[in-house]
Amino acid sequence: MYVVLESVVDLRDGSMHGYWVLTRIKTGDSEISFSEIANKDIRRRAEEMTIRYVAGKVPNKRLFINPPQSIPMNMLPLLSKNFVICLPMDLSLKETAEVLSFVKKSGLKSALNNYKTVGYDLSNIRLGAFDYVFFSDDFYTNASKSDLEKIVASMKLFKTILCFKNIDSQKKLDLALDLGIDLGHGYFFGSEEHVVGIIE
Repeated sequence: MYVVLESVVDLRDGSMHGYWVLTRIKTGDSEISFSEIANKDIRRRAEEMTIRYVAGKVPNKRLFINPPQSIPMNMLPLLSKNFVICLPMDLSLKETAEVLSFVKKSGLKSALNNYKTVGYDLSNIRLGAFDYVFFSDDFYTNASKSDLEKIVASMKLFKTILCFKNIDSQKKLDLALDLGIDLGHGYFFGSEEHVVGIIE
């Protein structure tokens, strides 16, 4: 098992803002992602090893993680105050409210992951509720520039930090810079792989 730390970079000065955290498991010569693991016990051990490892390995940068499935949420702030809990767009309003309430009370940060639609309802609890918004590359490369400008402007009113995911070309980087996007993630900025341990 190993952890991939994908760089999240400040586009203004190129400094490292934090890492997107991914779990990978090899079985024989094949590699599978955490989301493909069916065995609940393996998922639990892999998730716990990953979260504890990155909390100790990267003490001074933001760590962008998905909500844990097998570790109690209240354990997270004890391990690191640098965790940013990344919520998917399709999470229900009730679940979103519960997680955001916990995140705020715990002193952690929150992110909306893979933003990908012009018509997404950001009213009520969602409007200004997230510290970060990560834009899906499928969205920002296909949406009109005028739509992107409107969305970016509305989110920045609430001091939300914006990031383009999967920047892997100069064209994507130029678009991010032109729109005033704060952070970039993707092959342009590199990643690190770290072996954590063996799960038998």
